[in-house]
Formats: sequence, C-alpha cells, structure tokens
Amino acid sequence: MDTKKLRQKILDLAIRGKLVPQDPNDEPASVLLERIRAEKERLIKEGKIKRSKKTASDTPNDKNFLFPLPEKWCLSTLGEFFYMHAGKSISASEISSKKDNSYRYKCVGGNGLRGYVQQYNTEGEFPIIGRQGALCGNINLVDGQFYATEHAVIVDTFCETNVKWAYFFLIQLNLNQYATATAQPGLSVNNIGDVQIPIPPQEEQYRIVDAIEHWYKLIDLLECEKEKLGFAVNHAKSKILDLAIHGKLVPQDPNDEPAIELLKCIREDKNQLVKEGKLKKKDLEVKPISEDENPFEIPESWEWVRLKSIASKIVDGDHNPPSGLSSDSGYYMLSSKNIDNDNIVISDDARFLSFEDWRKCNDRTNLRKGDILLTTVATLGRSCVYEDNVPYCFQRSVSIIHTFIINYFLKYCFDSPYYQSLIDDKATGTAQRGFYLNQLEESIIPVPPLAEQLRIVAKIKELFTVLDEIKESLN
Repeated sequence: MDTKKLRQKILDLAIRGKLVPQDPNDEPASVLLERIRAEKERLIKEGKIKRSKKTASDTPNDKNFLFPLPEKWCLSTLGEFFYMHAGKSISASEISSKKDNSYRYKCVGGNGLRGYVQQYNTEGEFPIIGRQGALCGNINLVDGQFYATEHAVIVDTFCETNVKWAYFFLIQLNLNQYATATAQPGLSVNNIGDVQIPIPPQEEQYRIVDAIEHWYKLIDLLECEKEKLGFAVNHAKSKILDLAIHGKLVPQDPNDEPAIELLKCIREDKNQLVKEGKLKKKDLEVKPISEDENPFEIPESWEWVRLKSIASKIVDGDHNPPSGLSSDSGYYMLSSKNIDNDNIVISDDARFLSFEDWRKCNDRTNLRKGDILLTTVATLGRSCVYEDNVPYCFQRSVSIIHTFIINYFLKYCFDSPYYQSLIDDKATGTAQRGFYLNQLEESIIPVPPLAEQLRIVAKIKELFTVLDEIKESLN
C-alpha cells in the first residue's frame, strides 16, 4: 500500500468537498469571505497590513474552475482570502542552535525550524510556505513566537478561519509549480497570491480537519505496521538462512553421498585444471582447518572447508579502472553499488567502456554465467549470481567467485548471519573498509552433501518467494 498516495487522495477529496458531507445549516463560505474582506480593510486602515495589488475585477469565477464546487463553497485566491508576506533576512550570527534565555524564539525558514533568535516578528499558529531552492513550495505549520526569514512566506488567516484547514489545502495546491527562475527556483508572493483556492464554509473547515487527522492517524498505524512487517520479513529470511547453514532447514537423507566424497571429486577436478594450465599449483595449497576454528556444529555428513578449496576462481575487480566513455557502448564497468537485492542494478551514472578496455578488464575476472558476485570493499556483503550475457566488468569493490559446489548454496552462505558477521568482524580499513581476497579465500564454509545442497536451495527459494510476495503486498 502506497501510504503517500493515500494521504494525497484524502487531501484531494477534501479540497473537492468530498471528504465530509455538507450541512445545509452551514453559513455559506461567501459570507465568511465578506467578513474577511471587511477585517482586512480595517487592518489596512490601521496600517497593520498592506493592501493587495489585486482588484475586485480579478475575482475568480467558480464556473471556470477545475472541478465543480459544493453549493455553499466559493472560489477565492490566496491573496484575497489570506494575507501573505515574506520574512526578512537575518545573519547567521544572530541564530543559535540551542534555545536558552537569550535565544528563546523560533527562527523559521522554508524548511521549518532553523534555530533560535533573540527577536521575533509574529506569534500564533501559521502556515508558512518555502519560497526558494529545493524547498520551494514546501508547506509547514509553525506556532508560538517566531522570526521568519526571507526563505519563508507567512500566511495570516482571518475571522477564525481554521489554520490547519489552511495548512492542508495549501499542501494540496502544490505551489512549487508556480516557481520562477531556473538556477534558484523561487516563489513570488504576488504570483502565488493569484492562485485560486476553493473555500468551504467555516463549520465544514473544522469537520474536514477532524476527518483528515482521523485518516492520517490510521495511515500512521498502517505505516508503523508496514515497517514492523517489513522487519519481520527480513528477520524471517535471516533465520531461514541461519537454519540452512546449520543443517536444520531440510532433513538429512542417510542415502546422500557425504560431503567428503564431493570434496574428493573437487580435488581431482582442480588437479586436472592444474595439468591443463588453467590453475596454478598454489591454488591447491589450502591451510588445514583446526577443530577449534569450526564456528558451530554441523551434521555428520557435512564438512567444514576453506572457500579456496571449493572454488576455481576468487578474484576482485580492476584496481585501476579506465575512465570510460560518455555514451552507452554496451560494455559496462560496475562497482559494489550496482549489486543490490540479489540483482545487478544499472545506475544512471553507469560507466561505459570501449570494447578494448572491457576486454582487458575481463581478462582478469573472466566473468561467466554462474559466477557469484560479492561486494567486499566499502559496501560489504551484498551478493548475487551472474545469470545473463551482458558484458560487465567490475571495480575492486566486487569479488567474483566460481565454485564447484551449488552456486546458490554458496551465495546463501554469504548472505547468512554467520558469514555477514564474519565479514564485518574481519574487514579492515577506516575510510573504506575491505574484506580482501586472502581473507575471502581463507574463510570457512559449511558444505553439505550435493543432494542436500539442492534441497536447501529449493526450500530457500520456495520460502523466499512467499516472503517476497508478502513484502511486495506492502507496496
């Protein structure tokens, strides 16, 4: 469920007069508007506000408005119904980050609270409109005694107009669409004064605010439950992986050939690759695992191994990647940021290579289908299995592993709490932490019988599909 869109829908119903029923006993909004005009005239004569540049001939016609208004509503403009004025600039030295006896008044800009100042120029509860930069058109509600900077437009209300109603309707008007300039977008008080706004009767304003706040509280609960459920799904996945590498996710089958036999076959295969010149003799040299190195107990038919012993390739990406091309060549240079959620994600700022540069980089990694990609510098521990034919190559932050066991079983090992903790504990560096090739090669992996690896992978995929469907339903 997209709760942001749900909030927008509630405001859309409100501004069209469809969120709460109309009451035939309500005083028409046109009467409220006349009272506001009279009050503004009085304040102008007293010199408390300035007269708007808008003339009576500019009064909008609701027949030409975007949607029909309920019978007792009327159409006005922001400049006619409210009094809007921009704040004034203030130097940074006059703003404190902390409130104390000297600096006790809120200092607000388009992004709300900026700090505290010694002086203030208004008090009460007001909507404010951000008028410059990225926060142009941003709406906030402030109260108390405060000083408004030049980045904010204060919106004064009259005749007990409901301030929260004004706040919600201003949000729905999407005022940033009226910004001018390009380098630094800005809102002119005069320009937004011409923006039309539908006005409900005063009594209905209060009913609208009650309804919006009621629905928003329910949405807040939904968002809280959504967050909790999302956390529960992630926790369930982590628990499934933990059970899997402990040999507790699927039952053992006494008819399975034990893992020790699989390891013998792998050793023979690696010896053959050495004879063919595809591996070096040093690739057969693996440090024995002492009994006290075993992280936890595993089933009798399983074996603890170092990653190096079950892999034909453990290599990281390019340490000095080429600068790349400005246009899409179809040959990609990727990094750890492109490995996410079990997939390779091509970002908008992807680096493209010439065929020659890609070939040189790929000579190092020799990427092929079935290889496991593991992020081992900066962003640590994300993994996926390469399953397509797109010509990628990688920077140093990604390691490429080709294994003799079921690749998805090894990938799920990497994703498990055990291995994630191992990476985090062993990673070194300050500016950029890394889990480097020698650490990767020497890391210890539990290996089940081959048939059990297949059963484990199938069960994980089955359970993860259900959990992913649950998580997707939240969106």
